[in-house]
Amino acid sequence: RWCWSMNDFKTVLDELMGVDRDTLPTEKPRSRQHFSDPDVCKPFLCGFCPNIIFANTKVKTNDCFKIHEEWLQREWQNYEHKERYPYEQDFFYDLERILGQLDTKMKTGNDRVNQKSNTLSEVDQQRLDTIEEQIISITTEI
Repeated sequence: RWCWSMNDFKTVLDELMGVDRDTLPTEKPRSRQHFSDPDVCKPFLCGFCPNIIFANTKVKTNDCFKIHEEWLQREWQNYEHKERYPYEQDFFYDLERILGQLDTKMKTGNDRVNQKSNTLSEVDQQRLDTIEEQIISITTEI
């Protein structure tokens, strides 16, 4: 059974109605934010948020409660002095960390499969031998 948290509802509402849905006319709208604000997701600016992409997978990531607005992403893409901010470098470090995790998981999974495939029970080994003998006899008849 799927259980929604308050942050899940907030994220859906932000996507549907925008992040300014709760602001009063006298308040500064959040849409006037800059990509360097601390509550903006920096990996999202560089392409995608790994925490969202790998949610509900076996990759260890945290929930991301930061802002994921495409107009901020476009603002970052068009920014001429990206060297002033280490966002892309940090993004690549995060991706390398995730790739390392995935490589480790794949290696342990492959090792587990190879270990299981190398150890057959006596009954299975007898069946395998019988099948191999049948294959040899059929191929020699052909």
